[in-house]
Amino acid sequence: MRIPWNKGLNKYTDERIKKYAETLQRKYVDGTFIGHEGKKHSDESKDRIRISVTGNKNNLGKKWSKETKEKMSIAAKGRPSPRKNKKLPKSHAENIKMAVNKPEVLKLKRIHRIKSIEKNYGKCFPNYNEEACEWFKNFDKTNNTQGRYAVYGGGEFLIEELGYWVDYINFDKKLIIEWDLDSHHNRESSKTRDEIRQKEIMSIYSDYEFIRINTREKAENETNRSFR
Repeated sequence: MRIPWNKGLNKYTDERIKKYAETLQRKYVDGTFIGHEGKKHSDESKDRIRISVTGNKNNLGKKWSKETKEKMSIAAKGRPSPRKNKKLPKSHAENIKMAVNKPEVLKLKRIHRIKSIEKNYGKCFPNYNEEACEWFKNFDKTNNTQGRYAVYGGGEFLIEELGYWVDYINFDKKLIIEWDLDSHHNRESSKTRDEIRQKEIMSIYSDYEFIRINTREKAENETNRSFR
């Protein structure tokens, strides 16, 4: 049996392990893993990566027979989980805790992620709610105005200082609307995250009115309301 080269060694007894430990420490900021944040691949490196994955479809489109599926099922039973005895990723609750205690860390990660996507793909688009877009369209028509939002409003507005897209913003009426009718907004942790997000947005747009649409009744009332 082959003995691992690093068996019995540690960062105090081996320079190679010490160097590796120091490299790992540089990848963490206040306990948060930042990985290759800020690292840029050279054109040569990008070409090698592109060539290595070109044509790699793995098992795309492949259909397994019933007999093969049964064999795969039998082989997988009893196989230890790759996560067994390993530290699991941070839970949603822990991420919320970080948003409260270390908002600057999350803000920098959001901004970096957006810039990285724009650099590699040219444009970064957020997810949007079709029902909300229809509501915003009707809202603009009722109030004879035009805000920024997805689909009909020219695209959601990005607050670059925070790395946030707002669901709806109207610069003429100084109004921001967030759509919270999705089921995930009913969770307590999501409400906490939304409160933190609103506080950050209002720190920049302090003279704007901020409305949350979180019930059907609220949606109906705000549609018929007269704005300045």
